[in-house]
Amino acid sequence: MEKPQKKKGTALQDLTTKQRLFCEYLITHQGRCTNTEAAVNAGYEPSRARIEASELMKQSHIQSYLHKRMEEVNKAYSVTQGNFIRHQAELSKKLVKEGKTEKAAAFEAMIGKAMGLFIDRKEILTRNLTVEDKMNRKEELIKQAEHMRKINALIKE
Repeated sequence: MEKPQKKKGTALQDLTTKQRLFCEYLITHQGRCTNTEAAVNAGYEPSRARIEASELMKQSHIQSYLHKRMEEVNKAYSVTQGNFIRHQAELSKKLVKEGKTEKAAAFEAMIGKAMGLFIDRKEILTRNLTVEDKMNRKEELIKQAEHMRKINALIKE
């Protein structure tokens, strides 16, 4: 029988190594694995993994651990200004190293905006515009939206 791991500072001090591995696998593969796969990965016997996983998921200390750790993981990946700027800077540096400086410029612009170094401000007065002017403005906005879609596509690469 495995001894539970004692971790100070948590109310969940009675998880065994296998139980912790089971939980961590579920957390790191959220929605991309089954409980049975997590049990096998944690070292439970494959022939009993489905049963073991089912029993584990019924235990309150397992549920508490999963809930607490998922909150920690999700909090670590939440988007903050600092996280956003750091991530954009990393992507920009990577592109520059690859010699793609033209693509890096989009990231640099986003970093500047996020840091408040400059603000893209436009005032549009439409009260006295003709129908033709409004249609031209609509076309401009459509082009700008397309440009932003291209920038977003670069970010996702």
